[in-house]
Amino acid sequence: MSDITKPYLGGAHQHYLYGDIYPSNTSYSDPMNTKLFYDMYYRNEFVQIMCDWMVAEALRNWIKFIEDSEPIYGTKFGEPYTFKGYEFVDEETGKTTTLTPFLEYIQWNDVPVNLKTGISWSRVYNEGSLLVFLDSDEDLQKQSEKDETTIEWKANHDKQGYTRFTVFQPIAVGTGTGFSVEEANDDGTVKIWKVALHTKHMKTAKTFLIDADRCLHLLWKKRENGWGACSRVLPLIPFAKMEEQTFQKLTKRAHDIAGGILHFDGIASEAEQIALDTDMGGDLTSVDRIFTKGGRTVEYKTPDLKAAGEFSTIFEMYSKKLCRFMRISQLVLDGEHTGASLGGNDNAETMNSYTEIYEIQEHYRNYLEKVFYKLGKKNTSFIYREILPEEMRVDEQMQQEQFDHENEQFGETAQSADGVDKRNSGSGGNATSSKNNEQTR
Repeated sequence: MSDITKPYLGGAHQHYLYGDIYPSNTSYSDPMNTKLFYDMYYRNEFVQIMCDWMVAEALRNWIKFIEDSEPIYGTKFGEPYTFKGYEFVDEETGKTTTLTPFLEYIQWNDVPVNLKTGISWSRVYNEGSLLVFLDSDEDLQKQSEKDETTIEWKANHDKQGYTRFTVFQPIAVGTGTGFSVEEANDDGTVKIWKVALHTKHMKTAKTFLIDADRCLHLLWKKRENGWGACSRVLPLIPFAKMEEQTFQKLTKRAHDIAGGILHFDGIASEAEQIALDTDMGGDLTSVDRIFTKGGRTVEYKTPDLKAAGEFSTIFEMYSKKLCRFMRISQLVLDGEHTGASLGGNDNAETMNSYTEIYEIQEHYRNYLEKVFYKLGKKNTSFIYREILPEEMRVDEQMQQEQFDHENEQFGETAQSADGVDKRNSGSGGNATSSKNNEQTR
């Protein structure tokens, strides 16, 4: 299998997709390893949007439990504390926000934040992410201070006796910290997880062998039978990588134009030209130098961008890339009024995004209930709070009303044509079903 890196002058490395030494080859047929997913997740805005922004949006307004009223007795700042919940009234909008006891309890224990991280990582990697649950008096850092290099960690005798959890990526990301399967049951399920823990503050790396009942393995959708799942960004990464490579080349060309061209005359040989290049720094593919020998060009490389107007195109690309990284609109970056109407087909495009976001909510619903159960919740049933922007909900309602109106007209036309009422069959029946489904959702 091909290496994922291609060395170039200067000792650094230019990262390419696994198995593709030459960027011009866009087949990307060789498999991609976990390290590549890790690299792309931390530096590519497209992957971050799919794995971070959409998950944050799915959980933006959090949840509401069907049943949640009993106070919870725990600790806060090391002291006994009763989580009773509270209500908050916004003086400007008059909106009342209620935080129930269990929601207050898990919020204090960083559950919402860690859940977002775990779900995000599970969408990045084929191996998913692993949640390791902790008791109130347990701490991974304290455990790592033990003399043993390998530590066995059994499950809590009380399956609902945990207070919080921490999240791990697959060990194959290459950071020295992560999870893998240590032992499996006969049916293929995991019996013991192995978690490696190695940070710069630790003198020696530690290995934890953790009972599976103490953990929860988060996975995105399976694409085939077997252990693991399929990364949500697997089909996206080849195109994201091509965009990166193209952008790097354009940036280089823009620097060449801005920096001007150096002219070296009286070059005796190609070896002298290479020596000059090396002394000045930079690689031998520089496009900002001309080497001549007595008026005869030895090597003449000049940028392909010939019109100054093309800078605006490059700057526009920079601007869009910055917007994607910062998760803001182009209007905000350009200093436009933030309340300006976007118009056009933005609502339709937004609905496409929210279809994916609603899918995230439903896919991870059972995972969330399992988390709440381990944290002591008896009735784990919940509903997601509405996340669709209010103006979009109004627009969706108007579209439904228009659809029903057109259906009614169609029914009247069909009845007048042959004297038979067809409004309760065909598309008319589907319209009623669609409306009922929408109200239920």
